[in-house]
Amino acid sequence: MPLSVIQANHRNAGSICKGGGGADGHRFEEGMHPLNDPVQLTLTELGEPEAIFRFSRGRFAALLLLGVGLLVGGIALNYYWWVQGPRRIGHLQMVILLLLPLSGVSLLYHLYRQRGLTVLVYPVGLVRIQRHHAVIFPWSEVTQVRLGIKAARKPVVERNEAGEITGCVIRPIIPLVRVWNVRLTLVRQDGVEADFTAVVARCDDLVAQVQRWTFAAQWPLLWQQLQQEGTVAFGPWKVSRQGVHTADETLTWANFLDLRLKIDKVFIQQRQRWLAWTSQPIENIPNLHLFWALVEELSRQAALAPSDSRSAHPSSLGYS
Repeated sequence: MPLSVIQANHRNAGSICKGGGGADGHRFEEGMHPLNDPVQLTLTELGEPEAIFRFSRGRFAALLLLGVGLLVGGIALNYYWWVQGPRRIGHLQMVILLLLPLSGVSLLYHLYRQRGLTVLVYPVGLVRIQRHHAVIFPWSEVTQVRLGIKAARKPVVERNEAGEITGCVIRPIIPLVRVWNVRLTLVRQDGVEADFTAVVARCDDLVAQVQRWTFAAQWPLLWQQLQQEGTVAFGPWKVSRQGVHTADETLTWANFLDLRLKIDKVFIQQRQRWLAWTSQPIENIPNLHLFWALVEELSRQAALAPSDSRSAHPSSLGYS
């Protein structure tokens, strides 16, 4: 379904949306339409999505019990330790006594912030619905995809049968308790942002879906920018046909080894060097999936350049 149709459907929903007009967001008004459920209303207006991600009642109940258990257990442990127990304090004891109740409070806070959240993924964009408020993020208007994660699986660069890169997926590892350690942020051209944490069921699949759809929309534009401007910026780093650049240094493709993810950082490794050439927190690199794929492709082209000059030109790979 074209983007214009989605936007028109929301603008034309004057009888069911306060304000109407634009894709910034719409607050559904109950009692004015037979479909009081905003999710069902969106499905009716826009059709079946490619995927639906919900903060289900079962997951909410499970995390709520876990959060209350951590909070109550932490309070009880502190009471025993300071009133009935040894009343001695060391580094390990302090961490445990603080970690349990604080983790419970943080979990309950994130449950409150994300309650009622539903995400609908369409080929042309994402719809975020929470408490009768819908915001549309067309893939063509998403300028940044940011990840805030503490651990991730090995990035996968996807290629078709012709060898052309079609996507790059960096899946976070979902923690059991500290769900706030996984954060996905979308930024639209007009500055509107949306955050998603691991309280959403199958958050790793949501991250993968967002990365694949934004990759399809931005990858050709990335190559166009590279041809016209010579470099593409990803936060503090820039990528060109010569190599990877920081504010002060350049690592040429001849000396580039690979990219690595360790805990919450991205490392750029240099050949014949044990320590990383440079590193940054993952959250500092916008569109990390695009950066990862571009670096892999340009380094591959540079390695092939001496033997096959044609392979080094993006038009030979369908990126003209």
